[in-house]
Amino acid sequence: MDPLFGLDSNVANTIITALASLVSALIGGVIAALATRKATERALKYSLTMEQANRYAVLRGVLLGIRTELELLLEIYRGEMESEIESLKAGQGVRVTLPIYQNVFTVYESNCSLIGQLEEDELRKSIIRTYLLAKSVVNAHTYNNKLIEEYEARVREGTSKLAKDNAFRQIQDYGTQVKSAYEEAKKSLIQCFALIDDSELLKGSMSVK
Repeated sequence: MDPLFGLDSNVANTIITALASLVSALIGGVIAALATRKATERALKYSLTMEQANRYAVLRGVLLGIRTELELLLEIYRGEMESEIESLKAGQGVRVTLPIYQNVFTVYESNCSLIGQLEEDELRKSIIRTYLLAKSVVNAHTYNNKLIEEYEARVREGTSKLAKDNAFRQIQDYGTQVKSAYEEAKKSLIQCFALIDDSELLKGSMSVK
């Protein structure tokens, strides 16, 4: 072999071999880095996909829980009060006491932060509005129960006719408020059921934020 740059052939061969090894190592490093990067990207994509799937499943479960809770509350209310409310005429009061329990809206109150993650704006607003109106029904009956208790206490205590009449009149005057609260909540509830049933979450094709 002719001398390379005036170098001895053995020295030149050594340099060429070293350069070839260095180039080979560099190429191998680049290939390995690219392979690692692609593997990392695939793993990250898989991780994000799993995370999205998990969030999707959680939100779907919350939505089903919300619907079940609302269905049961409506069923209980109808059994206790609907005939009384539906037959109520203007100027009449609700004379039936509705039992009020603590933690009535368990599913909703336990999942408020998740409800805020629902992607469907109209559905999210409908759920919140429905529960606010349902709470107004509870508040209306809580106050009406108090009016009934006060009236019954006056009857038991044998207070004056005027005091009993005033207590009874308060019940009569408040009947419209109770009925109005129920009708508003019922209207919102029907709309909410329709939106839940039409939700992409239940159809299995929705993404989440």
